[in-house]
Amino acid sequence: MEDARFENILLEAINEALVKVFGSETSRSVQFYIDPNIALVDPNAYASSLEKMFKDGAKVVLEAIIEALCRRTGQPGTGPKNFGDAISSLKNEMK
Repeated sequence: MEDARFENILLEAINEALVKVFGSETSRSVQFYIDPNIALVDPNAYASSLEKMFKDGAKVVLEAIIEALCRRTGQPGTGPKNFGDAISSLKNEMK
């Protein structure tokens, strides 16, 4: 049950961050081309897809996702980690 709850929170955080960074219409386009569900299975693959699409700009998106996820889980920031490690850390702290 905890995994499903975290997955929902992660998807909500991704949506929130994309809307914050791009606005709602562009956010929908990004989610069409890069399925947020990838982040549930392989967060680093999701990050890599964003980096391929946005180059250095992906860093802003990934930081916004982590910020939204920290706020939604009530956890402090994760510090300088790659996206996959940050997601794993927040998921473990939520258990």
